[in-house]
Amino acid sequence: MYKFTYFNNVHIKTILFCLIVGLIMIALPFFVKGLEKTRYTVYLGYLIILVKIADSIYRYVYENESIIETMPLNLCNIAVLIAGVYFITKKNILINIVYFFSLGAVLAILLPGIGSYNTKMYPYFFMAAHMMELIALVYAFIWLNAKITKKGLITSITLYLVLSVLVKIFDNLTGMNFMYLNDYIIPFMSVIKPIILYDVVLISLFVLSMIIAYLPFRNRKK
Repeated sequence: MYKFTYFNNVHIKTILFCLIVGLIMIALPFFVKGLEKTRYTVYLGYLIILVKIADSIYRYVYENESIIETMPLNLCNIAVLIAGVYFITKKNILINIVYFFSLGAVLAILLPGIGSYNTKMYPYFFMAAHMMELIALVYAFIWLNAKITKKGLITSITLYLVLSVLVKIFDNLTGMNFMYLNDYIIPFMSVIKPIILYDVVLISLFVLSMIIAYLPFRNRKK
């Protein structure tokens, strides 16, 4: 059994490893002209999805987590799967959702909720599954002419609210804490009671973060 602490050697090594791999994926079209227009991008989409599936399988087999615990119902897991589908379909609305949901991935990379783990490889799977979301965003902006739009903001907020309701119901039925709706995301928020009020505050803050993230692109008409 290993214990994970923020910004220890394992944390830094996993971030650097995933950054290097991500930079290679992004940089290849600079060296192979037109590569982004080939099946390369589609293969990256399948790779992103496979990395997330591998993460869930690894947690079930080697980290002794239950099937329910490995379900991709946290926001960053949903976003990384959407990123994979975006690379396959090139539908701009999908990368908008990834962009507006990406705060979750940033927080997961900087403050991973790992705690203790059984195998040395697990932090790499965890980091790769979350880093893929940010790698996809950078790749999309550089090579796929991704555009952040008001429609994308509205769609992302609507999807987030729908997911919040559905996941809250699932959490209540299973005792899980997906999307941090059944227990506090950080200790100091425990002063907010009852839990339903905390949920409203958490959801409102995330919606606000999406609106703020849209501001640099607010002059776009569509």
